[in-house]
Amino acid sequence: MENFRPVLIELFNVLGLSSPEKDRAFDIFKKYLAAELIKSLQGELPEDEQKWLAENIKSTDPTNPKVAEIKNKIAELFSENDLYDRSRIVFKKIVSNYVDFMSQGLEEEKVRKMKEIVSRV
Repeated sequence: MENFRPVLIELFNVLGLSSPEKDRAFDIFKKYLAAELIKSLQGELPEDEQKWLAENIKSTDPTNPKVAEIKNKIAELFSENDLYDRSRIVFKKIVSNYVDFMSQGLEEEKVRKMKEIVSRV
């Protein structure tokens, strides 16, 4: 996620968010990206992990030992480069949707800047 932080900071600057607002928004993006990435990988995990995720993904406590087990399984199954590539695809989708939503009612120049930032992802 840290690879995507500069993109988010640029977007948040265009939107004029304060430092605390940027931090909160970054944390939200981080959690959302992790959840969406896991969903995109779910079908490639062993059956017991798939079942557990299907039943628990919306209400899972990140400190649950099963979460650590699934993270370890993902690390075993996918290379860092593969995870980065997959994360980038998911991130681009999320951030594109965010820009579309946040663009409503914004000045054209800000919308243009935000779309330009996303196009570089």
